[in-house]
Amino acid sequence: MIHDQSALSHLDNLGKRAVILARRRAEESQSEGIAPEHLLLALLALRKGLAARTVANLSGSPDQVTEVRGRRPSPSHLPFTAATEEGLVRAAEQARQWGDDHIGTEHMLLGLLAATDNAAVRRLREAGVTYQAASAEIIRLRAA
Repeated sequence: MIHDQSALSHLDNLGKRAVILARRRAEESQSEGIAPEHLLLALLALRKGLAARTVANLSGSPDQVTEVRGRRPSPSHLPFTAATEEGLVRAAEQARQWGDDHIGTEHMLLGLLAATDNAAVRRLREAGVTYQAASAEIIRLRAA
């Protein structure tokens, strides 16, 4: 369970949609929990969000992550994995650091890039989407 529940209550509309899509992807892949890969794929599916726009601008395509599916029994309620929780906590910290009232897809992307090391994040890094590059691009997009 996320230690800082207020993080989820501060998600903006796209952030909430990302969590819903991530849960759906986890259920479809019969995962035991919502992994960082599920959340990253959800962020990239929301093409209007700053996360997807940042990845597209830095890598040339928002389709840099492939889903790794594990076949496991699906529980009725899918929890966030520890890595996803850490990414969401870091997203909340990023929003606070920037003085934002809500957690958006851009904060979630940065939180996952900062907190997790998995196949999806490695793929993004290989495409040039590092924490530093994404942070700079998000600042540029927000100023535009």
